[in-house]
Amino acid sequence: MYLVHVWNRSEGVEEGIKNQSVYNLSISRDFADLLILSENEELKLISNLTYDDFELFSHSQLKFLIEEFRKLKEINSEYNFEIDNIINLIENAYKSNFDILFDPFN
Repeated sequence: MYLVHVWNRSEGVEEGIKNQSVYNLSISRDFADLLILSENEELKLISNLTYDDFELFSHSQLKFLIEEFRKLKEINSEYNFEIDNIINLIENAYKSNFDILFDPFN
């Protein structure tokens, strides 16, 4: 299973840095394979995803990430439902000033 987290990287006065998942979305292995194996030059951020490491996208990168998922939807309509869910997740993270963390270890 592959998880996509809405990630909070806020600094607390007493606790130091808080890193925590606010919400997560589970994606299927088949859809994760599509993302991981993507070598499309137009999808530079998505092409960085692997099964070997976390990938954190900061708030400033989220608009670009949304655009890449929209392009992916045009390229591959088989996973429209999953892509729409990820776009909604990223848009909500952007509105809330959070980041997105792709987690291949769950």
